[in-house]
Amino acid sequence: MTSDLTRPVVGFETAETFTNTLSFAYFMRRIIPLEVMLLLLTWLILALLLGNTELPAVGWLALGLALVFVAAMVYVKKKQFDATWGTATLELSPDGAAETVGKTRTALAWGAVRGLDKQGMITPLQAVTPGSGFVGGNPVTGGALAVGVAAARRADQDALVGPGTLSLSPEASSILKAQFDQNMKQRQMDPETSRPFVAVLLTHYDRDWRTGRIGAWVRAYRPDLFT
Repeated sequence: MTSDLTRPVVGFETAETFTNTLSFAYFMRRIIPLEVMLLLLTWLILALLLGNTELPAVGWLALGLALVFVAAMVYVKKKQFDATWGTATLELSPDGAAETVGKTRTALAWGAVRGLDKQGMITPLQAVTPGSGFVGGNPVTGGALAVGVAAARRADQDALVGPGTLSLSPEASSILKAQFDQNMKQRQMDPETSRPFVAVLLTHYDRDWRTGRIGAWVRAYRPDLFT
């Protein structure tokens, strides 16, 4: 199927919106390896820096400061989660599937869906390079962080994939706009439609989506995806 035109199916003529069901605790469980790596590396660096001072119990002081730093990072991640996945929505309509995460919107027509695939829990614009530029690019610390990042990004979320559209809200900051432009330059394009390959996540909006209303929508317009 390549056509973007789809006739409404009885019982699925009106668009429905689904909200994110994953909590920040679920997200935190995914990045625990990364946070542990960050804690150990911060502790090591602070211990080395404070080792040149005459402060007592340098090791414990460094650990305390490292814990404060990691706690601050978790707080920042919580704010980021609330601003993106905390307000994420999935809209299913006769036209296709559209996902809004933060200031970005990913749309995929039913006829353009190439299949179901596994994706990681990342925003449409994220492009993380494990270990790059962190702690001076040291290969040891970079490799350690790569393990944590890989755990955080592991692909275990069901998604519809295919050539679609990726747009940014006019209210987005200049930094996000620059990131969006850079992302679009690097994104793989479909030679047939000249559209970027995108993924619309399903599991975020219902862990058992196959047996729920989301699964019913997919079966109504693309039953071939389940065969």
